Amino acid sequence: MVNSSVHDLLRKANDPETDLDQLNGLVDLGEEVLSAAVALHPECDKRLLDRLATLNFGDVQKNLCQRFQNYPDLYSLNVREIKVSDAEYIFQLRSDVTYNKYISKIDDNIETQRRFIEGYLEKNRTQRESFYFILENKTTGARCGTVRIYNFNGDVFEWGSWILDEKKSRYSALETAILIYEYAFNILGFDRSEFEVNKDNVRVIDYHKKSGAEVIGEDDVNLYFRVRKNVGLAFAKSLRERLETSLR
Repeated sequence: MVNSSVHDLLRKANDPETDLDQLNGLVDLGEEVLSAAVALHPECDKRLLDRLATLNFGDVQKNLCQRFQNYPDLYSLNVREIKVSDAEYIFQLRSDVTYNKYISKIDDNIETQRRFIEGYLEKNRTQRESFYFILENKTTGARCGTVRIYNFNGDVFEWGSWILDEKKSRYSALETAILIYEYAFNILGFDRSEFEVNKDNVRVIDYHKKSGAEVIGEDDVNLYFRVRKNVGLAFAKSLRERLETSLR
């Protein structure tokens, strides 16, 4: 490919107006520099990002890592991925009867939690299968909760392991929803979220219904919800507007 042609195509790969079909066409050309640029494009969907993840191009993998570290700006929370050194905190959080009523049980062993985190980090080293976040209070710097994006199935994701402890900031619940929906839909390229909530967890069920989530099924224990991309992003936008009004 002559330099002028590469330059024109690179400009197209960096143009926010370039659509998904055109982005796939650029990747079809098999040029590392073009695929690396596409990896940062805001219009990438989950299918295209999965395709890019299979390419043996160092710059593509580097840019995917950069993309996945682009967390939404929040107001009173910092976000980071879990580390092995968080094992004791996670164990204490998930063992606390105040918080663990509606989450899966864990073994009564910090070492088991440490091995889980090590396995999580190893599995996600080559291809992303989930994201496990630690939430921190910006004011105090203290860890104040967790949330996960997981169970990827094509362009569908689930989110859960949502715990906020006593060190949380005032608006942590609102900001967590902003994080999940903006990150999963805009950065990870998902089309919808489907998840379950225990029927006894009335507060969380009400929260999801207010977000616009639709009930798509139920059994004796759980309600099953779906949030489509347009609904999730609209909810996140409304939460930002609410927070910005409150924080003036």
